[in-house]
Amino acid sequence: MPANYKRIPATLALIAINVIVFGFTYLEAGSFNDGHWTFSLLRLGALFNPLTLGSEWYRIFTHMFLHGGILHLAVNMYALYSVGSDIEILTGTKKFAFVYFVSGIASALNSLYWSLFTIGVGASGAIFGLFGFSLMINIFLSRRSGKSMTPVLVNFAVFVGINLLIAKSVNADNAAHLGGLAAGMLIGLYALVKGEGAAFMRTRVEYFMIPALVIIYFTLPRFQVHYYRFFQSVMAAEDSTRQRLKKRLSDDQYLKVFAENTSQWDSSLSMLNRQSGLPVELSADTFKLRRYIGLRIEENDYKKKIIERESYIYLDSIEEANKQMSQFTALDFPLSFRIADTEKPPPADTSSRELIKVYYDRDWVEIPSPPGAYYRIGYRDSLGRWNGEVRDFYANGDVQMKGTYKENKRDGVFLYYSDHHTYTS
Repeated sequence: MPANYKRIPATLALIAINVIVFGFTYLEAGSFNDGHWTFSLLRLGALFNPLTLGSEWYRIFTHMFLHGGILHLAVNMYALYSVGSDIEILTGTKKFAFVYFVSGIASALNSLYWSLFTIGVGASGAIFGLFGFSLMINIFLSRRSGKSMTPVLVNFAVFVGINLLIAKSVNADNAAHLGGLAAGMLIGLYALVKGEGAAFMRTRVEYFMIPALVIIYFTLPRFQVHYYRFFQSVMAAEDSTRQRLKKRLSDDQYLKVFAENTSQWDSSLSMLNRQSGLPVELSADTFKLRRYIGLRIEENDYKKKIIERESYIYLDSIEEANKQMSQFTALDFPLSFRIADTEKPPPADTSSRELIKVYYDRDWVEIPSPPGAYYRIGYRDSLGRWNGEVRDFYANGDVQMKGTYKENKRDGVFLYYSDHHTYTS
């Protein structure tokens, strides 16, 4: 550890910036809650493939100053001070800064290539670059002194192994670590080949690496960008109808809403069908989303028929479509990234009502126990009133009625069925 802090201005500045940005992230998030924190990291410039490879290239830099938590920040800042201060004293501030940022950029690009819709933050990629560069320095010093390089290589292998194991246990981005490590070693390798101690202080190879990294950025596959845009179109279709149907509308206005929403779903389906180069990891999600969109289009068609044909018999078809939709909503990569989606909703208040099963005779008089001609499953509140969705059944389990009650009064549309599975009213 250096005694003279004036000789390590860049190391100290980087530590200070990281701490300040961490404090700002907390102010932005308002808490360390996972949902709010992750959302704030995205807003402030975390590495995220669809955005970084879209139009927000600056995330390649900004992600290096963001951290996932206090422990993440503390570990990285300790490592930065430990290795950074030594390198800055040996090579100078300019060289240190080049190694740090070139390694950080290389780590980001490697992460973008290998990761799939992951959010990346932290200075560890750049710090691994410093360790890689430090390895080359130690090899050079061992050569010059005539000492065996085995201890240097063993220590370095142990360091890398421990860090990769720790990273795996906390789901850290090893692709970023290895990308930064390789960049730092490559920079140091140039000086090692030159065989001059002064070469470690000169800035040479970095000037060639920077345009190479720019070229790599523009040649990285963009399928995640296109898939993310498709997913956002799905979310937009969901939200637009939900918002418009909150208002009181005429039949003609409802028909217009359903037609426009069908057009949105058709557009989303076309976007999905145009996707190319998707990895096998997305196969399950694309299958589910294709089926989900198809069911949404069917649902809109049934809703239009209810109005156009003035018949509620299509409510059963809508109910069935909604049941099928529930099979296709659990995705491996849900890409909505909204606070509402990152937190579990509070449990519904069911303390004042209870789901019960009641039996009736042929005259619809309630009886205490089976057998009965009919039975009902639904919610009753503490006052014994039906409140919520109810279903009446024949004794054999066939549906006799579907409807909803509010304080023991019918609320909305009721569908009645015969014991031959046909509508009666």
